[in-house]
Amino acid sequence: SISGPVRADIDSVYAPAPPADAAFVRFVNLSGAPVEAHLERGGRLRLDAGKSAGRYEIVPAGRLSLRFTGRNGSREVSIPVQQYATCILRPGGQIQVMMDDAADFNLLKARLSFYNLSRCAQAGLLALGPEELQVFAGIGRDRQAQRQVNPVRVRFLARCDAPALETPPLPPPALRAGQRHSLFLIDAGAGIRLIDIADTTAPAPR
Repeated sequence: SISGPVRADIDSVYAPAPPADAAFVRFVNLSGAPVEAHLERGGRLRLDAGKSAGRYEIVPAGRLSLRFTGRNGSREVSIPVQQYATCILRPGGQIQVMMDDAADFNLLKARLSFYNLSRCAQAGLLALGPEELQVFAGIGRDRQAQRQVNPVRVRFLARCDAPALETPPLPPPALRAGQRHSLFLIDAGAGIRLIDIADTTAPAPR
C-alpha cells in the first residue's frame, strides 16, 4: 500500500476543491494557556499553549467572527475570497491577524515563510551549511517575509541584534518541492526559538 508523502500527494490531487467563495485561517497560540476557537458557521478548535500553527481551516470569506474561550474574547476579521490568514493569540488577550502571501511559485522549489513574532525589533534567518547563508534579513517585529528556496535538508537559526539573541539550530525541516513551509520566531523565556510547520489545509467538505 502507498503511505507517507506519496499518499498525501495523491490525496491532495483527488481531494475536492474548496468552495470558490472560501477563505483560509490558521492559529498560533502564544497566550500561555489552552484556548478554544469557535469559527463562525464552523467547528471548534482546541489550541494548546505554545503549540505551533495548525493547518489552515476553510471558512466563509468576508467578515468572519472569531470567538475564543478564556481571556482572548472575540474578534471580527475580514478575509478576502481565497486569501490565507494567520491568527496569533497573544498574552493578555491580544489577537493579531496577518495576511499570508499565497502567490504561485516555481514548483521545482519550496516556498519558505518567516514570521518574526518575538521581542526582536528586527530578525534574520540563516541556513547552516559549510558556511552561514542569509535567507532573510531585517524582518521587523510582527512582520513576515517569503521566498523560494531549494528543497534541501539544512538547519536554520534565527538571530537578532536588539536584544542580541540567537535561537538554537533548528533540525532540518522537511522542505519539499512544490510545497509551502513556515518558520515562526517566538519568545522562549529569556531567549527566542524557532518553530516550523508544513503549510497544509483542512480537507474541503465532500
